[in-house]
Amino acid sequence: MESYEVRFGINNVMDDDPPLSAQVGSGAGNGNTYPQVYDALGRFVFMGLTAKF
Repeated sequence: MESYEVRFGINNVMDDDPPLSAQVGSGAGNGNTYPQVYDALGRFVFMGLTAKF
């Protein structure tokens, strides 16, 4: 079992919506929010497995 590694995580556990802004336009923003700061997709679950032979 020492040659296996399992990773699991959840981003945005509470599924909070990002704040909307009328100031965000076509430049740095997308979908009325800042995608560099807020995850507009909502909850994201991920898992990974590494096996060493």
